[in-house]
Parts: sequence; structure tokens; C-alpha cells
Amino acid sequence: MISLKNQMSDENAKQDWYLLLSVSSSLYAVGLPYVFRITAIDQIHPIPETKEYVLGMIKVAGAVWPVADLRIKFGEKEPEIPRHPMGVLLEYKENKTCILIDDVRSVFTADPEEMIPPLGKNSYVSGSMQIENSIISFLSIDSLFD
Repeated sequence: MISLKNQMSDENAKQDWYLLLSVSSSLYAVGLPYVFRITAIDQIHPIPETKEYVLGMIKVAGAVWPVADLRIKFGEKEPEIPRHPMGVLLEYKENKTCILIDDVRSVFTADPEEMIPPLGKNSYVSGSMQIENSIISFLSIDSLFD
């Protein structure tokens, strides 16, 4: 079941809130409690000798955030960085990261019990769900900080 934030009822009080975003041609959801901010990215400062999916660092709200490209992390070869990149700043425990995204679609609720478990050994996805004609993969927050 999916509902928009302005349609909150007792029925979906047991459901969790998610941010729906697109990366390449796929839809992903990340738990809303982990989202610090959505931001336009002006300049990414490179960092030598980091993992290939870490593009560099940005400074937002007085803090430095590493920028990760999920397309590279998920195995896409040589993805194009969008002309006007956007990022979602995520906080998990003491960790901070910015994930590069193409677009923010919505905020929604979903019942975790209705998710389909991940296929195979995909540590980046905690489950998936079909909503209307789309498949949404729910990102496993701890895997974004390895």
C-alpha cells in the first residue's frame, strides 16, 4: 500500500516513510528518517585514492559530505554525471554521505511487511515493491556507508 503524506490515516500509522528517487532509469526509496537534506550540487572537490564510486566532497550546512555515485556503486560503467547534479544528504549513526541522484519523485508510506525480499545476495537493497507499473527498490541504508 502506498499513500501520499497528506493522506495520513490510522491505517498507515504502522507504515514507514520513504523518499522516492530516480537514479538512471531505476526507482529507489530511502527511509525518510535518514534524509538530512536534498541539495543542488555546485562543485564536487575530488579526493585522491578513494573508492571508485566516491566522486569527492561537498560542503553543506558547515559540514563536509562525501559524494557517492550509486550508478558506479551498482556496477554501471562510465555513467554520465547530470549537467545540474542533485544529491540527497543522508545521515546514519555517525556517518554522513551524499548520494548523487537524477530526480526526487515523492515522499510516501509503505508497509515493510509488504516488501518482496531481495533476490540473490544484493546487499544494497533490503527489498522491493511494485507500485502501479513501477518496481521500487528499497535501499539498505547501512550498505551506503561501507
